[in-house]
Amino acid sequence: MRILLTVLYVFGVLMSLNAQSNTDLNDSLPITTGDFQEEYVASGGYSRVVQNEFKNADGSPFITEEWMKARIRLDNNRVYENVTVRVNVYDNKIHFRDGEGKERMLLSKVREIEIKDPASPYNGNIFISGFTPNKDVFFRVLVDGSKVRLLEKFTARKTDVKVFNGEPKMQFDVDKEVYFYSVSVKNMYKGTKKCSMILDVFGNDKKMTDYSYLNGLRCHKKEEAIKLVEYYNSY
Repeated sequence: MRILLTVLYVFGVLMSLNAQSNTDLNDSLPITTGDFQEEYVASGGYSRVVQNEFKNADGSPFITEEWMKARIRLDNNRVYENVTVRVNVYDNKIHFRDGEGKERMLLSKVREIEIKDPASPYNGNIFISGFTPNKDVFFRVLVDGSKVRLLEKFTARKTDVKVFNGEPKMQFDVDKEVYFYSVSVKNMYKGTKKCSMILDVFGNDKKMTDYSYLNGLRCHKKEEAIKLVEYYNSY
């Protein structure tokens, strides 16, 4: 009996690590728009000036070092257009430039960022947050399907590097991982090499197992996962 309970406990822990529920976002709130500089920044919105904490770092805590024009949506459904931003995936915060050109970190909860900058390689990309266990983590939407969404998680890892006869330096490395999100069940699954391991996200549809097997698809590879999710959302 004790062995059975131990097995069930371990199984439960593994499932909780693999399947992550989305929070119940309050979509009943009306979406409103405003002027970011005049309404939010000038009124002392929740933010702080960014010092030079990343100046001497190797690598970057940002998705890209380049500044991008974006549309941002806060947790209260307030929307601001044409905000100059960088996405910090170490602190899971948005950096912006105020009217004086100072770099600031937005401390208010951000639900969605849409890059609207033709000069950026991320133009048209949408990043969303609100998933457990860390609701601040941003996921890039790769496929916005009616049944399953495919998301990409960016995680910046910091390493302290010792320098001979010098000040220690920080090094940032950004990892990218594929996640599958079930729209109906509201569960998220981390991509695995064997697609059969996350068949729950596809409603245990055997057709998906056959399709992934016949096409040699691996569910931790972005391009292959995109193909699988687009197929599932097509019928």
